[in-house]
Amino acid sequence: MRNKRKNTGTEESRRKRQRGDGKPRFLEEPEVYVKDGMRFVKPYRFEFRCYVKRRWLGRTLLDICQAEFMAQPPEYYENAIKEGKITIDLNKVEPDHVLQGNELLIHETVVHENPVPFDGELKIIGETDEVVAVDKPSG
Repeated sequence: MRNKRKNTGTEESRRKRQRGDGKPRFLEEPEVYVKDGMRFVKPYRFEFRCYVKRRWLGRTLLDICQAEFMAQPPEYYENAIKEGKITIDLNKVEPDHVLQGNELLIHETVVHENPVPFDGELKIIGETDEVVAVDKPSG
């Protein structure tokens, strides 16, 4: 007979563990290739994560997305919320969801990067235990 793990955590503590650290993350490894002196990155899935900020409390998810995240047109955010691409604490919610403290906003999207010139060599400008800075010219 197998020993079952005793469930000692509350639902809230389990949710917090699932949240992670609130930082953005890759959902798949970006595929990079070089062609004709240009470096390309194939579109890849990415997840933006952030905890609800104090100034957002009491406002709707749609209002915050349209006011704070201006990378997309306003109608994009309503559709993304309805389709479950933007969630709260890993749960699909309605655009009129009123934000509360300690909630985690998660936005899953597909990133399309512009190609940049590439001569075949990455130049490292500086490096520490936590950061590597490279010369990546704009396109």
